[in-house]
Amino acid sequence: MANQSSPSRTATVTDAKDYVFNNFDGVIADNEKIDKMEFKELGGREKFSTPEHQKIIKQERQLSSDLKFLISPIVKQHRGMNDQEKTERDIHLEEQIEKRLSKIHEEAFNAGYQEGLTRGHKDAVEATRKEGVTHLTALDEMITNVLTTEAGILKKQKTEIYTLIRTLTKWVILRELKDDGQYIMRLLEKLVSEIGQKDHLLIQVNKNDFERMPEILEAVETKIGKLSNVRYECDQDVSGPGVILESINSIVRGTLDDQLANLDKLFESVDESVNDKP
Repeated sequence: MANQSSPSRTATVTDAKDYVFNNFDGVIADNEKIDKMEFKELGGREKFSTPEHQKIIKQERQLSSDLKFLISPIVKQHRGMNDQEKTERDIHLEEQIEKRLSKIHEEAFNAGYQEGLTRGHKDAVEATRKEGVTHLTALDEMITNVLTTEAGILKKQKTEIYTLIRTLTKWVILRELKDDGQYIMRLLEKLVSEIGQKDHLLIQVNKNDFERMPEILEAVETKIGKLSNVRYECDQDVSGPGVILESINSIVRGTLDDQLANLDKLFESVDESVNDKP
């Protein structure tokens, strides 16, 4: 029995066709064009940036810290906590940088201000010193000129000044004695002490003091002791308040004229010693 075989078809080259991939919407894709595939965030990501969500995750982080509760890193990333922490760190770092820059600026300003004050003070001191040296030099020259070229005028002025002082001193003494009711008592006490004798004394005073001698003697005796064999008399040569005291061996003049004469001698000696100086 002869084998029968079904007729077969031999494929030819002309029967082969290119296979074309179609995209999902039925449009034939361009084989020569390559599109970039981009993965996008799942829906709802935009809500993480809202103030309400930021407030909520801030509270969640605070509770996690207070309760020592560890939040899963995946949850933190998904909830936006990591971004919030990074934002807070950036803000804190920026604030610290701003504070540091502000402090540096303030320190630099203060340093510059102090440096300016110091330099200004030094300049002012130096200027004042130079001005002072100039004035002192001028003053020294003036004094030298006066002392060398006007010595005669200065000598005359000194004499006039001492004469004026002497006159004023006499006037003050007379004014004080006029109102001093205890002057004769103090003067007599001093003269008795100088003469060194308390008996056989003769006291000569003017008319006004003569009438007061009993009380004057009593006051003097209360201070220096008893006086014996004492006489007092009115003497016309005693002008103004004063006393002439005589003892057996000596005499002491304490009249106002005698005291003013001694004052004149004192001023004359001072005037001579000053004028002798160059």
